[in-house]
Amino acid sequence: MLLRSQVSLFVYVWYLMLVLNPHLEYLLMTGPKIQDDLFAILLRFRSHKIAVTSDLQKMYRQVNIENEDRNFQKILWRDNPSSPIKTYRLCTVTYGTASASFLPTRVLKQLAIDERSNLPKASEVLLHNCYVDDVLFGADTLEEAEKLIPELQELLYSGGFKLHKWFSNEKSVLERTIKTEDSKNSCEIIDAKSIKILGLE
Repeated sequence: MLLRSQVSLFVYVWYLMLVLNPHLEYLLMTGPKIQDDLFAILLRFRSHKIAVTSDLQKMYRQVNIENEDRNFQKILWRDNPSSPIKTYRLCTVTYGTASASFLPTRVLKQLAIDERSNLPKASEVLLHNCYVDDVLFGADTLEEAEKLIPELQELLYSGGFKLHKWFSNEKSVLERTIKTEDSKNSCEIIDAKSIKILGLE
């Protein structure tokens, strides 16, 4: 059992460690909330006759960190206990850090803003219908959906992102628009009666 003085000393040492040698996680800024409200995204998603959802593949790994900031993302590694320790710098956003949710979201917003004149409908989807790495959108006609899906793929591909795990209540839309031959398993059309989207079925 710890005495009161021992607890006080422990708290004091812990405080000094934070002040004198703070962990990177305590210093990183989280950034503001820039995504639309989840409730609004879900309402818009459910208002379409044809609903489509997809997932941004390895979203965090597609966003590079500035070269001078990579020194703050070092990891130590060795293959076995007898081999020398190697130091690696992580070059992309590291999932789980304080700023990880903001950085890719901000990149996606900027991509949509930059390409708004070329791909206006896809840009609107990216600006207002993304939640973390899930893209939820839809259309009122088959023709609209068949035009929007390739535009969205083109927009995201121009920024180095790829969509996968496609779902729709209209399977024929995905079969006609999603190209799987460009890379192995780039998308998978799953036939299911109901699916969970953002925890809702």
